[in-house]
Amino acid sequence: MASAKKTYFLVPKWDIPPEALHLGNLIADPTEPHRPLNATPPLRTPPTTSSDEQATCPPLIGIDSPIYETTKTSYTKIASVTRKKSLSLIAQISLITGIGGNTSLSSARNEDLSYSFRSMHSEWFVPSSSFISAAVAQPKVAGFVSMLPSRRPIYMITGVKHITGVVASSHSGKERSGGGGVTADAAAFGAPLPVGINAERGVGTGEAVEWECEGPIVGFGLETSAAMSTTTSTTTTSTSPSTKRHHHEHDDVVDTPRKRRQTIQKEANVESFQVTHQDVLLLHGVKQPYTHTTKYEIPQIKTDTEMLVKVNVIGLNPIDWKASDFGWGLPALPCISGRDLAGTVVKTSKRESRFKVGDKVIAVSTDYRDNRKSAYQEYAIASEHNVCRLPPSISALDAAPVGVAYVAAALMLGVCIGLDFSHVNGPDLYTISRKLDPESVPKDIKDEVFNSNITPALRPKKGDWLAIWGGSSATGCIALQLAKLAGLRVVCILDVARNGARMLKLGADLLIDRLDTERAVEIVRSVTGGQLTWGIDTRGKESAGLLARAMASPSDAKTEGDEGKGKALGHLVALTGRPSSPTPGIQYHTLPIKLFHEAAPVGEALMVWLERLFEEGKLHPPPIEVATGGLQGVNGALDRLREGAAGGERIVVPLT
Repeated sequence: MASAKKTYFLVPKWDIPPEALHLGNLIADPTEPHRPLNATPPLRTPPTTSSDEQATCPPLIGIDSPIYETTKTSYTKIASVTRKKSLSLIAQISLITGIGGNTSLSSARNEDLSYSFRSMHSEWFVPSSSFISAAVAQPKVAGFVSMLPSRRPIYMITGVKHITGVVASSHSGKERSGGGGVTADAAAFGAPLPVGINAERGVGTGEAVEWECEGPIVGFGLETSAAMSTTTSTTTTSTSPSTKRHHHEHDDVVDTPRKRRQTIQKEANVESFQVTHQDVLLLHGVKQPYTHTTKYEIPQIKTDTEMLVKVNVIGLNPIDWKASDFGWGLPALPCISGRDLAGTVVKTSKRESRFKVGDKVIAVSTDYRDNRKSAYQEYAIASEHNVCRLPPSISALDAAPVGVAYVAAALMLGVCIGLDFSHVNGPDLYTISRKLDPESVPKDIKDEVFNSNITPALRPKKGDWLAIWGGSSATGCIALQLAKLAGLRVVCILDVARNGARMLKLGADLLIDRLDTERAVEIVRSVTGGQLTWGIDTRGKESAGLLARAMASPSDAKTEGDEGKGKALGHLVALTGRPSSPTPGIQYHTLPIKLFHEAAPVGEALMVWLERLFEEGKLHPPPIEVATGGLQGVNGALDRLREGAAGGERIVVPLT
């Protein structure tokens, strides 16, 4: 029998508005209900189009079953509980609203609980098989499903609930304590969905505690079926008819989602890993080669957000040899180095996680002071928010060199110059970073993160020009692709003969040869009309100075009545060094790489988006050269980087 109760789940973030959720939308991840797979929301009624319109217009689908709506206002309920009993405060609200929650309240003796809300609007429908078939057949949805791994479902939003003005209060005659965060009761998804209210307080005799939220609080109902699933999943809602959630007219109760079977149990995963020692590469001094060392202890997990990854492929970066040659970014010696790795999860984090043992991942180690996270070893620790799960469509070899370059490119574009990726299903890093507690941001990057010269009104807009000097580097290639996704026009200054064809394939609007630097500066000025505001340099101080000249107003335009008087301040991100003297009209920016590992919201947003870019085939990794010899082959591969012998390719070193 199908349940007669209706289940809703809280949206994972408070800032997702009700209008972001549409009945009939298909989503890939219940933690991101505002990111539909379908290009346009379904119509609320079947479309009426002529045969000519059907031939010339994109196909439209409409909901062909009744849509039910209810609205409640000024609702209040008081419940009394006796004897010692553990309750869920928001779960009690769930009895009224149908939305799950998880705020615990342990009480002794008598307890009066009262709940009220100003308004609650609910709408839901039961999708027909014909509507499901039409929804899954939409081109973007069908293309996504074709790339899914076996047995992974997608979901349809079949209900939306919008509540405002919620107040919950509790009064107890004896002492009690409460705590926890308000979360969606999402056992069906394998993890709670945090939504950002936390409280913990002990209450003495005769005292009261109150929780209030003006709103809106948004919930959504889901359904999945065999028609929307590649096969059955062991960690999501079952596709059998007996466990589908159907919506009914009575919506004042909540169906507690039952626990789903998991193929691999978390505790068993942790205990089954018995390896205690490994091989590593140690750097004992500056200008020395790395030393192959055996029987080195496996790094240990220290926090609830860390996992252990078996390293399968190391991706080499220019900083890897510069650090050992010049002592850049080295912690106490001896140390383990390496920033990029691809591997397999062998221990998951201690808390509920979106990762499981056996997942193929890449981990990005920007926290160079923590040897446990470095790549030049057989096993490495990784924080969840610095890990990206790999879809079957990309190999570990191809993905291994992407991490640091992608993080650098995304931070330069999203944080330093404020480019918004939210309209292409990416993060708005500008907003995310500026919502951080300033005290939690390292002092040396605080000015960059909270830069006041780029206001919301001055952020890059679609059609703006971006210049990348050194566009053929791995970071430049990825910056080009991300900028084009966001709608910018991109000019790349590089060795056109060697790398021009590849950059054109990646979407560059214009290529300028860097071998004649003065000519390159003139062309950039001419093409952009002397109004170039955004620039990235990946090569060094000299090229950063050249790009700054191309962005600045010409000196002869600084006279009375000059045409450059109204030009906005130019913003140039100097990745590897800035000129010693300032350039009038140009603000230089420094990559705030620490933000990736220090600020979990930033790191996780980047990794989740990277996973999506890989799945959708929207990010092309740089070409690679595969080195041999495992860990003992790393020194030779680094020599090739020193000599520039790898050209535009990134070197990867498989360990297995």
